Amino acid sequence: MSPRVRVPMLFDEAWDSVIIATYGADLAFYERDLWRQIDRAKNRLIFADSRQVQRRLVAESSSSLRHVNRSYVLAPLRLGGAAHAKLILLLAEDRGLLAVGSGNLGMGGYASQGECFTTYHWSAGDSQHLHAFVAAKDFLEQLMGRGLVDEIVKPRLQQAWQDAPWVYGAVGESTSTVRHNLESPLLDQFVAAIDGRPVRELIVHAPFYDHGCRALSELIGRTHPESLQVLVQDRRTSVDPVR
Repeated sequence: MSPRVRVPMLFDEAWDSVIIATYGADLAFYERDLWRQIDRAKNRLIFADSRQVQRRLVAESSSSLRHVNRSYVLAPLRLGGAAHAKLILLLAEDRGLLAVGSGNLGMGGYASQGECFTTYHWSAGDSQHLHAFVAAKDFLEQLMGRGLVDEIVKPRLQQAWQDAPWVYGAVGESTSTVRHNLESPLLDQFVAAIDGRPVRELIVHAPFYDHGCRALSELIGRTHPESLQVLVQDRRTSVDPVR
């Protein structure tokens, strides 16, 4: 079993840049519970779904958010659908840490059970995960290039890369294990990675499904697994059991 990732402890070291992508952003949690760990970073960015940002700012209007757009930049993402990517990118000149997973920025997403994160590390002595950092960099730069976030964010991102120049390193032809769907659907990438090999077992776990389970149906139809397990949580998973 993989070790439990204690997300708040990832911020304990001194970092030059702290970049978070999330769907929902609990800014009070960020300023109250994480601030002491990240206040040494000179560059702090939060990318979050624009609709969720608007709701959160309205909800926090009666509280005191002291640092938003003063000590850190809040960057609402304006996509046609939900901006659902979740990552934590911590950068310094001589090291880096990347966490990609399911938890939103908040107590529930970072300090409770039930979320999954994969962590990647880079240092001069261990650069095997450079591909993951390059993929995260590409994702963030594409958000800028496609006009999905305000231009004020651009110099902050550029500063992050300049302070950690190793993220410009060349990677091999092997595809990164960190993926995004700005260019092609994740299912297409998944099927391409299988590359025609027979799928003996398919295990699916998600908190919610589309009404007709069309995505699940297409996944099964394109992978043809010999066996299938769909994991659901009683009274929690949003799915039509008949479908």
